Amino acid sequence: TPRTLRAEAVHDALGAGQTCSHAPIPSLNIVTEGGATIDSKETYVKATLSVSGAGFAPASYEKASIRGRGNSTWELDKKPYRLKLDKAAALLGLPAHKNWALLANHIDKSLLRNDLSFCMGRLLGFDFTPASRHVELTLNGDYVGVYQLTDHIEADRYRVNIDEDKNETDPAALAFMLEIDWRMDEEYNFYSAMDGVSYMVKSDISPAQAPMIKTFVDDMEAALYGSNPLDSAVGYGHWMDASTLIDLYLVNELSRNGDAFTSSAKLWRPRHGLLGFGPLWDFDVAYGNGTYINSTFSLNPALDSQVDARTSGWWARQFGYVRRLIDVDPDFRRHVAARWAFLHKR
Repeated sequence: TPRTLRAEAVHDALGAGQTCSHAPIPSLNIVTEGGATIDSKETYVKATLSVSGAGFAPASYEKASIRGRGNSTWELDKKPYRLKLDKAAALLGLPAHKNWALLANHIDKSLLRNDLSFCMGRLLGFDFTPASRHVELTLNGDYVGVYQLTDHIEADRYRVNIDEDKNETDPAALAFMLEIDWRMDEEYNFYSAMDGVSYMVKSDISPAQAPMIKTFVDDMEAALYGSNPLDSAVGYGHWMDASTLIDLYLVNELSRNGDAFTSSAKLWRPRHGLLGFGPLWDFDVAYGNGTYINSTFSLNPALDSQVDARTSGWWARQFGYVRRLIDVDPDFRRHVAARWAFLHKR
């Protein structure tokens, strides 16, 4: 498709030696106001930030705030955090913004699985991949370990730019960002009508737009699972950019991501556009680190009894949309194979 051809051309222009390097790790020091404990994922605590080391000039940010973040990771000993600055800043050379995430990566003792996946996102030409840098974090005078400072994924002109408008009433122009996650803990969430996918709305919308978003997803599924899924007028291509799904699928399959298409899977639709898949996020239980993968979720329980399903066999292709497209669309199958062949020889 034009999107993947463009990505391949850029990849060639960058050269086959294009990599994601790791620089020395700078220090990030956070002091909360009055030494307050960070014990909530909803309430921010005022704080000051300072960064130094690894070739960076010392810098301080006096008007900042911090709170907890994450789902199951918030219950672990090494806590993840959200940071908010009073004005946009290019923390440690990353693209300037107010909102940031501090990933603890506590489940991943290598601390590299998310970083490796983000690297692949940049090399594959994803429309948006979080920028990140490892930091050594000191919190209220206590050294708490190596964290990953990264973009907070949000619908924003400097992050996932979908040109959303809360006042939009035309379904054809409606822009939104979604997340597939079984927890369903956002204000607006729904199960898709045909495949029962658990969607949460992750962009700022009005109450009137919520049913419009569900209708869009249900119409997309009706086209995908209907009797004419490949029809140019009424098929799934009228709703979905399958080329974005291919890249997201390949990264999830290669990494054997235990959360693939069930948790933290992002999607977005720009104004007057097609539903796209991405950006990449949450790979701490990938690359053999998902202890719950040997389970009834596997496509081949018989294989599980012989080998470790965390690293062997198919996994991400059992996701309904991927499985359906592989079954019914020869072009999709050829595209997956061709995209893999191009990337693999690089």
